[in-house]
Amino acid sequence: MNALDTHGYRGWSADLCGMEDLATCKIAEIDLMGIMDVKDFDLEKASAAVKRIEEIKTAQHLEMLNAMKEMRTMLTDDQFKKMQKMIPMKAGAKKPAKRMLKKK
Repeated sequence: MNALDTHGYRGWSADLCGMEDLATCKIAEIDLMGIMDVKDFDLEKASAAVKRIEEIKTAQHLEMLNAMKEMRTMLTDDQFKKMQKMIPMKAGAKKPAKRMLKKK
């Protein structure tokens, strides 16, 4: 399996994506840091490393979306509505909506 076949996403917890996936991305980032460690670094190598990192992240994100889509097909409409109430995240938000933070 090559690095582009991995499915984690940097920033997501290890529970949502495999440890191997997180490690693959970290290794690619370490490789980039090694390339840029010298004053006159090779721009072509650095560009290739950045592209590799982004390809890994994109593949991982797409796999996560596929898993979410598959999971949602198993839910009834009522279950989906309940899930939305339990996880009221707005697009791009990092934290749950304020209503989830209030004690009941």
